[in-house]
Amino acid sequence: MPRPLLKQLEAGKQFNRQAGLIPALEDFRPELAVTLPGPDRNAEPLEHRRAIARIEQDIDIPDLVQLGAVQRHGRAAQDPPGMLRGGKGWLDRRKCRFQCQQSVHNCHLPQPTPFGNLRSGRSGERYRVSTKRKIGLGIAGLLLMIGLILLAARDRLAQRAFDTAIEQNVGVDRSAALPDGIHVYVCGSGSPMPDADRAGPCLAVLAGRQGFVFDAGAGSIRKLGRMGFPMDRLQGAYLTHLHSDHIDGLGELLLQAWIAGSRGTPLPVSGPTGTDQVIAGLIQAYKIDSGYRIAHHGPAVARPGGFGGTAQIIDLPEGQPSKVVYDQGGVKITVIRVIHDPIKPAFGYRLDYKGRSIAISGDTIYAPDFVTAAKGADVMFHEALNPKMIGAMQEQLAKRGRADSAKIMADIPGYHASPEDAARAAKEAGAKALVLYHMVPAPPAKLIERLFVGDAPKIYSGDLRLAHDGILVHLPAGSQAVDYSEAF
Repeated sequence: MPRPLLKQLEAGKQFNRQAGLIPALEDFRPELAVTLPGPDRNAEPLEHRRAIARIEQDIDIPDLVQLGAVQRHGRAAQDPPGMLRGGKGWLDRRKCRFQCQQSVHNCHLPQPTPFGNLRSGRSGERYRVSTKRKIGLGIAGLLLMIGLILLAARDRLAQRAFDTAIEQNVGVDRSAALPDGIHVYVCGSGSPMPDADRAGPCLAVLAGRQGFVFDAGAGSIRKLGRMGFPMDRLQGAYLTHLHSDHIDGLGELLLQAWIAGSRGTPLPVSGPTGTDQVIAGLIQAYKIDSGYRIAHHGPAVARPGGFGGTAQIIDLPEGQPSKVVYDQGGVKITVIRVIHDPIKPAFGYRLDYKGRSIAISGDTIYAPDFVTAAKGADVMFHEALNPKMIGAMQEQLAKRGRADSAKIMADIPGYHASPEDAARAAKEAGAKALVLYHMVPAPPAKLIERLFVGDAPKIYSGDLRLAHDGILVHLPAGSQAVDYSEAF
């Protein structure tokens, strides 16, 4: 601010409140010297109304604030006649510009912003838009810079991620950290129906240092490998029956047991009558492949004697509901007759180890012999089919002229247990937990699980769960706990 004007203001705040004049305006811009109109407009001469089309001058804000011309957060307490109120102009942190058009009475002093700036009118809006634009450009620039950095470093980041995955997974025995007890790997919880997330029925069990596989549905053995099941501890496989959806992954199991398990002898496969034919067919089917592997990797790695499997037929006489088929190293496996007519025989299994136990239903309707053999089991793994859902699918297939598929949907509820049947079996057996697996149709979403289980929770009050591929069920030895974890 020019010193003459500042002196006048400091001396007496010379705004001439009585006459509405700014007498020292000519001190800093003589060419704009003018007497401003007072409160009585009609008394002003015509030249006053034409006097100023625009007054534009910089004034130091701190001086005005110090002298009381404006307050920090508003206009002066009292606006004297003729005082420039500010209005159609803008004021930044250090400078104030007054823009007056047509009449000086139309000017208003801009208000301060929360950031210490004074703004008003259209120029204030322009200031806000300009500030937002600058912030937006700054954010965009920052994001662009981050994107360029990531783009430049993507190969390095990808390599680091790959190296980390290799270090954490390849060759690592995940089972080494498991406590002694029974650990069940759900390697397949689905059905023959197409499902991108569920493999065919398969349960693998690690009891102490011994491993066993119960059924091997399509895709289940790859899930089992992803879960980190130790193939080198696999003692044998057990089949519940010879429906294709329970054995169509068996060939892959034989191959993985041979190569990944470093077997020198064929894998024992136990099951009902006809199991020997299945194994013989798989050996014939994989014979050419086995020759390729021996030639490629050498007999020290692909041991010729470990290829294939040896069938062990389980003979369970009529009238005998169950019998022990394996009893070694503290592990006892009992085969149980179940009802899956017209498939005969069809089996379920029970496994006991160090005071912990599981029961596996296989495919069955409610079967009293299975309930009896499963008495006191910690966890019952039971298949389940929802008749209402299958009925809805049957009706839709019939409407669309798919008579054969509709007939199949009408047939299958007759030899599968409903969720309510499974709940009844678990309740009568006194199982601590019930895990439904091999579900038909498998619920595609969490929301539909409530529909699938139906009234089962009303029948069985224990821990009821729907299995999914990759879940592990842990029964530590010397404990009553039933724990769950995810392998992937």
